[in-house]
Amino acid sequence: MTLNPNPAAPCSLFLLTRFNEERANGRPISMAVEVALATQGHTIVVSGATLALCFTSMLVLPTSTITSMAAGAATAVLQSVRSYIYIYVYIYIYMYVYMHI
Repeated sequence: MTLNPNPAAPCSLFLLTRFNEERANGRPISMAVEVALATQGHTIVVSGATLALCFTSMLVLPTSTITSMAAGAATAVLQSVRSYIYIYVYIYIYMYVYMHI
Protein backbone atom coordinates (compact mmCIF):
# COMPACT_ATOMS: atom_id res chain seq x y z
CA MET A 1 0.00 0.00 0.00
CA THR A 2 1.35 3.37 -1.00
CA LEU A 3 0.35 6.62 0.65
CA ASN A 4 1.21 9.90 -1.02
CA PRO A 5 -0.16 12.81 1.01
CA ASN A 6 1.50 15.44 -1.18
CA PRO A 7 -1.04 17.90 -2.58
CA ALA A 8 1.67 20.13 -4.07
CA ALA A 9 1.53 18.86 -7.66
CA PRO A 10 -2.12 19.70 -8.46
CA CYS A 11 -2.05 22.75 -6.23
CA SER A 12 0.91 24.17 -8.12
CA LEU A 13 -1.18 24.12 -11.27
CA PHE A 14 -3.98 26.04 -9.51
CA LEU A 15 -1.62 28.74 -8.32
CA LEU A 16 0.35 29.04 -11.54
CA THR A 17 -2.84 29.31 -13.60
CA ARG A 18 -4.17 32.05 -11.35
CA PHE A 19 -0.81 33.87 -11.45
CA ASN A 20 -0.77 33.74 -15.27
CA GLU A 21 -4.37 35.00 -15.43
CA GLU A 22 -3.47 37.99 -13.29
CA ARG A 23 -0.39 38.73 -15.40
CA ALA A 24 -2.52 38.50 -18.57
CA ASN A 25 -4.87 41.08 -17.05
CA GLY A 26 -1.93 43.49 -16.86
CA ARG A 27 -1.16 43.37 -13.16
CA PRO A 28 2.46 43.72 -12.02
CA ILE A 29 4.22 40.63 -10.69
CA SER A 30 3.94 41.63 -7.04
CA MET A 31 0.19 42.24 -7.33
CA ALA A 32 -0.31 39.03 -9.34
CA VAL A 33 1.43 37.01 -6.63
CA GLU A 34 -0.63 38.71 -3.93
CA VAL A 35 -3.94 38.00 -5.68
CA ALA A 36 -2.95 34.42 -6.56
CA LEU A 37 -1.98 33.66 -2.97
CA ALA A 38 -5.09 35.31 -1.59
CA THR A 39 -7.40 33.22 -3.76
CA GLN A 40 -5.72 29.95 -4.66
CA GLY A 41 -3.39 29.96 -1.65
CA HIS A 42 -6.45 29.90 0.58
CA THR A 43 -7.81 26.91 -1.35
CA ILE A 44 -4.51 25.05 -0.98
CA VAL A 45 -4.29 25.65 2.76
CA VAL A 46 -7.91 24.61 3.35
CA SER A 47 -7.57 21.43 1.27
CA GLY A 48 -4.32 20.50 3.04
CA ALA A 49 -5.88 21.12 6.45
CA THR A 50 -8.88 18.99 5.50
CA LEU A 51 -6.62 16.14 4.41
CA ALA A 52 -4.57 16.41 7.61
CA LEU A 53 -7.77 16.39 9.67
CA CYS A 54 -8.89 13.21 7.90
CA PHE A 55 -5.60 11.53 8.72
CA THR A 56 -5.77 12.79 12.29
CA SER A 57 -9.16 11.14 12.75
CA MET A 58 -7.37 7.80 12.45
CA LEU A 59 -5.66 8.53 15.79
CA VAL A 60 -8.73 7.28 17.67
CA LEU A 61 -8.25 3.74 16.36
CA PRO A 62 -6.77 1.40 18.98
CA THR A 63 -3.99 -0.03 16.77
CA SER A 64 -0.58 1.54 17.30
CA THR A 65 0.49 0.94 13.70
CA ILE A 66 -2.46 2.87 12.31
CA THR A 67 -2.09 5.71 14.80
CA SER A 68 1.59 6.14 13.95
CA MET A 69 0.73 6.14 10.23
CA ALA A 70 -1.96 8.74 10.90
CA ALA A 71 0.42 11.02 12.78
CA GLY A 72 3.08 10.68 10.09
CA ALA A 73 0.66 11.28 7.24
CA ALA A 74 -0.93 14.33 8.89
CA THR A 75 2.50 15.80 9.59
CA ALA A 76 3.61 15.12 6.01
CA VAL A 77 0.55 16.87 4.58
CA LEU A 78 1.00 19.95 6.76
CA GLN A 79 4.71 20.16 5.94
CA SER A 80 3.95 19.75 2.26
CA VAL A 81 1.45 22.61 2.28
CA ARG A 82 3.82 24.78 4.27
CA SER A 83 6.75 24.13 1.95
CA TYR A 84 4.52 24.67 -1.05
CA ILE A 85 3.35 28.08 0.08
CA TYR A 86 6.83 29.27 1.06
CA ILE A 87 9.07 27.71 -1.57
CA TYR A 88 7.20 26.87 -4.76
CA VAL A 89 5.74 30.34 -5.16
CA TYR A 90 9.23 31.83 -5.35
CA ILE A 91 10.27 29.21 -7.88
CA TYR A 92 7.37 30.20 -10.15
CA ILE A 93 8.16 33.88 -9.79
CA TYR A 94 11.79 33.21 -10.66
CA MET A 95 10.79 31.16 -13.69
CA TYR A 96 8.38 33.83 -14.87
CA VAL A 97 10.69 36.77 -14.36
CA TYR A 98 13.95 35.29 -15.60
CA MET A 99 12.82 32.65 -18.08
CA HIS A 100 9.73 34.45 -19.44
CA ILE A 101 7.42 31.46 -19.38
